Amino acid sequence: MSDESRQGNTINCNVSGLIVSDSAPISVERLILSQKIDYTLDGKEKSLPILREALAPGTDIYFEIKTNVHIR
Repeated sequence: MSDESRQGNTINCNVSGLIVSDSAPISVERLILSQKIDYTLDGKEKSLPILREALAPGTDIYFEIKTNVHIR
């Protein structure tokens, strides 16, 4: 179902029928802290004083993706 009168409405989103599960458990040893780096329009790096939890390179994760798409 779509709502043509409201283009920004989430019911019109292309991924509204996509469901992503939580991942299977990940070992704490596979988690790292990564600094946030923004890039300016001219391609220069700008390091920010923010750390984010991330997966270590090479980490495999397992999760399910389901679709709930209604076709008219």
